[in-house]
Amino acid sequence: MSYAQRFSFLLFSDLHKHPDNNFDLTMLHERLIDFLKKEKFSCDYIFIAGDVVNKCNHTDISKGYMAKLRGAVKLPEGNTQRVFWAAGNHDIKRDKKTYREKIIQKIRRSNNPSDAFEQKMESEESRALLTQIGMAEYLDVYKDICGFEFPTNKTLGAHRFFALKELNLFVLNTCLTSCDDNDIPKLLILENRLYNLFEEARENLPTIVEAVEKIQSNA
Repeated sequence: MSYAQRFSFLLFSDLHKHPDNNFDLTMLHERLIDFLKKEKFSCDYIFIAGDVVNKCNHTDISKGYMAKLRGAVKLPEGNTQRVFWAAGNHDIKRDKKTYREKIIQKIRRSNNPSDAFEQKMESEESRALLTQIGMAEYLDVYKDICGFEFPTNKTLGAHRFFALKELNLFVLNTCLTSCDDNDIPKLLILENRLYNLFEEARENLPTIVEAVEKIQSNA
């Protein structure tokens, strides 16, 4: 088996950019940029496996840093989507005492959380709360970080498939049941629509699955 074209990528997570970052964290962020420039590192894609920001504090500092990072790795210009960001639990707002949080807590208290999760995901209202409303701020700044609008071609789709030229890319939303600081290992992801999504993968191309956090399936 031979692949059509070689490609390279940069994968990282947990920047936790925040206007109040301390000296050490700021230095680490800048050293990453310096290292990439010194090594003359270049790539075709950037994959971010969650937590660009810290506790949903989306500010210009994270957008500015991503612009520096894109420049450091000499990301190719053009219309091709090059940056992909899987939401981490710090990338979404985890408001207390909301209807979304009540749904999640009810799922967690179930004798079989995995089944309870799938049942909620079959309800259009509950699915909207888990996939869209709770992630509104993440969706709002997605274009600023990635350079393109969050795909909305599939109604209330939790997970995404990208048929890129060189590869199959699946970006999984592991934060559907994220609502507090006790998320891990209580995050759920498995549902029938995810199984159907994997059927879209094209043969004879490498497949990359981009996700974050520790996933518990309860299967």
